[in-house]
Amino acid sequence: MGTLLQARKEEGMSVEPTFSVSVIFGKRDEPMLIATARRLIDHISSFVPSKPLVLSLGLKEHSSVLYILLALWKSLHQTNDS
Repeated sequence: MGTLLQARKEEGMSVEPTFSVSVIFGKRDEPMLIATARRLIDHISSFVPSKPLVLSLGLKEHSSVLYILLALWKSLHQTNDS
């Protein structure tokens, strides 16, 4: 099942958006999971604004994170372009 995380875009007065990520259940000492969740909410919030995201992430190798994010990003852009 991995680690359950909640990620959401924080609306505020600043020009740049900020993202809040918290661990609901699982590993709390894994910064790569937090970074991955932040990247995912950053990309997804451009398509579905103001919706929180609940993720279940289980990463075996940190080097595969970049591949996963790239595949997700390409998938989102293909869906958006259709």
